[in-house]
Amino acid sequence: MRLLILSDVHYPYTDEAVLLDILREEKNADKIIFLGDNVREDRNGPKFLDLIKKTRDLKDVVFIRGNHDGEAIPCVDSFELILNGEKLTFMHGDQFKIGSEGSTHKFGSILKKIHRELPVLAFATVARIKHQNKSGEYLILGHSHALASFRRLRVVCVGCLTNEKSLYNEKGYVVIKSEGSEFNLSLISLGSISESPNTRVDHITAEKVWDSSRS
Repeated sequence: MRLLILSDVHYPYTDEAVLLDILREEKNADKIIFLGDNVREDRNGPKFLDLIKKTRDLKDVVFIRGNHDGEAIPCVDSFELILNGEKLTFMHGDQFKIGSEGSTHKFGSILKKIHRELPVLAFATVARIKHQNKSGEYLILGHSHALASFRRLRVVCVGCLTNEKSLYNEKGYVVIKSEGSEFNLSLISLGSISESPNTRVDHITAEKVWDSSRS
């Protein structure tokens, strides 16, 4: 099984050509999961769905609800999947912020001056603590706009596809695929917004981050 996971498109503030390139490049994905903040405003929902339908049947797509999503897109709050005996939970991640968006961003900016990875590490740690689950469950999250993996926490942050700037602006996505009795996860980086706002899929770099046999 092959899963394509995308997050924080913030349609229409995205590069439609890049999004379509990804969907076509990953045409063999059995399921596509959008991890929330699919649109910037609810009124953009119908056009966003029309865009996705250019390459995929919506029955193969799961839309997670983010803090910007309204009712125009048929979203769920979370999605769970058992893959080769391992439980994966997909959520947007705004459930794990501490305080308001403004205060969280301000605190994150301070942490990032100390070390650029500190804000996303703090986010992943809080998510692991606040989410009431067994420690072995994998959490796959959006919201942070960071593309990162924390093997010991079993938390993955999926990056973003929006052109809107945030604390992190790491364009990319995640592919999870099962191989035999195990599965592996790869972070696909498209570069940061400041580095290359027009990066296309044929310029991606992929990193196999971890597989379930080594977790």
